[in-house]
Amino acid sequence: MSKEKHDVKTDTEEMVQDTATSALEEKNEHLMRALADSENRQKILEREKDLAVRYCLADFAKSLLDVVDALESAVQSCQDKTLTGEAQTLNEGLVLTQSILLKVFQKHNIEVIEPEPGDAFDHGRHQAISQEDSDLPEGAIVTLLRKGYFLQDRLLRAAFVSVSSGKKS
Repeated sequence: MSKEKHDVKTDTEEMVQDTATSALEEKNEHLMRALADSENRQKILEREKDLAVRYCLADFAKSLLDVVDALESAVQSCQDKTLTGEAQTLNEGLVLTQSILLKVFQKHNIEVIEPEPGDAFDHGRHQAISQEDSDLPEGAIVTLLRKGYFLQDRLLRAAFVSVSSGKKS
C-alpha cells in the first residue's frame, strides 16, 4: 500500500475516532445534564414535601386561635371574682382546658407572641392598632390588645398592640 493511501486511511480512521469520541462526549454531557435535572427536581420535591409537613397545621392552628382567645377571655373574666360551688368548678375546668390547649400548641411549636409594655415594635410580629401618648419612647409598645402566634417560623397572627407616640399629655 502506498504512503498516500496509508495516510488517507489513517486520517479517515482518526476522523471516525474523533467523531465517535465527540458523539460519546456529547451523549455523556447530555446524560450528566439529565442526571442533574433529575437531582434538582428531587430536591425541589423533597423541599416542598418538608414544607407541607412542617406547615400542615397552619390553617388548623389559625382556626383554633379564636378558641384560645375565648378561653382566655372567660378565664380572665372570672379571675378577680370570688367564685363558689359550680362557678368555681366551671372556672377550674376552663383554666385546665386552656392549659391543655396551650401545651398542645407548645408540642406543635406554636409560639405565643406576648410583648410587654416598653418592648420595641416589630413589624414582623406586631400590628399597631392605635397610638397613645406615653412616657415610653416613640414606637414602643404601650399595651397588648391581642396575643399573636407563630408556627415554627411562620406568622399565624400578629399581636395587636398600641404604640407610644412619645408624647405625654
